[in-house]
Amino acid sequence: MLACFRYHTLAYVPASGRINAFGLGAYGQLGIPDVSKKLMPSSVQSPWTKSSSPALLVHKVFTGGNSSLAYLKESVRPSVASAIAID
Repeated sequence: MLACFRYHTLAYVPASGRINAFGLGAYGQLGIPDVSKKLMPSSVQSPWTKSSSPALLVHKVFTGGNSSLAYLKESVRPSVASAIAID
């Protein structure tokens, strides 16, 4: 899932549960501590990347102006062990 604006982009990768950001970040719109320009994707550190119950899952990502937004939903993620057993 991608969200693009004039000078920055968010890319959500469902398989990893991570949001990557790149582009201009002078106003903190990339969601990473460094506010410099990023030419390569940088992982956004956030609550949905940590184990929690119920887990927070990214539903949509948005960009606009000097801001970015992730819309989250609560859901229970299967554990790695149960995901392997199902396959």
